[in-house]
Amino acid sequence: MTLAASLLFLFAFLMSDDPATRLPAFNWFKRLIIVAFILLSIGLFMTFGHFWGA
Repeated sequence: MTLAASLLFLFAFLMSDDPATRLPAFNWFKRLIIVAFILLSIGLFMTFGHFWGA
């Protein structure tokens, strides 16, 4: 979900010609992509721990 939202903001950033729209969209893209990768890594860690009984 977070990854989809970050891609939406990236699309808004790329399609916009107005600097007032571009900067907030890019800032939200950066924040959401960081959160998405943190959640992804936590999810993978928990999944591998579950399957290998660690």
